[in-house]
Amino acid sequence: MQLFIYLFLAFCASESIICAGSVQGGHFKIAGRHGRGELKDAVDSAIAGSIACSLMHSLTVPLDVLKTRMQVDSSLGKLNPLAAARSIVDKEGVSAFSSGISATITGYMLQGGFKFGLYECFKNNIEKTLHHRGMSLQRIEEKKHLIFLGSAATAEMVASLFLCPLEVSRIVMVMNPTLKGAGLSGTLRSIVHKEGLSGL
Repeated sequence: MQLFIYLFLAFCASESIICAGSVQGGHFKIAGRHGRGELKDAVDSAIAGSIACSLMHSLTVPLDVLKTRMQVDSSLGKLNPLAAARSIVDKEGVSAFSSGISATITGYMLQGGFKFGLYECFKNNIEKTLHHRGMSLQRIEEKKHLIFLGSAATAEMVASLFLCPLEVSRIVMVMNPTLKGAGLSGTLRSIVHKEGLSGL
């Protein structure tokens, strides 16, 4: 039931962003909005993406903690999820299920912002470039799915570069409860100190 609720909330958030995108950027703006209009669309999408991604991933942090602990701790891995959760609570308290939440919020705020913001920028720039090179608006419209796919893939790749170090920090914070008091900045420093920048 809890998983169903999480999936439903994620679906609602995704639909909200898609609807906002369809109003702002669903149609080609080559002949219309330029400059500030396109920038506003990108900023609006980035803000919406940051809020939606950080909120939805934060809601699933307790499940993420439980999953990670069961994967790395053989004694917990032998138990069913409910028994494993009880064991964690008995040893560390309920607060253990918030481990890594600062890294999750920060990481997915950056990831969501860059993903949705850059998607708008890439899409608009590709459309304008193709039009300026002589491709007709009708032809661009026919190729819009490829443009959307390429823009989304590129934006996701860039966004993942910002997310990766924070995901590493989140996993380390979940696996090592002693780092919980160090916070996100302390965990990042600890990883760099032990493994260098390549550890991120």
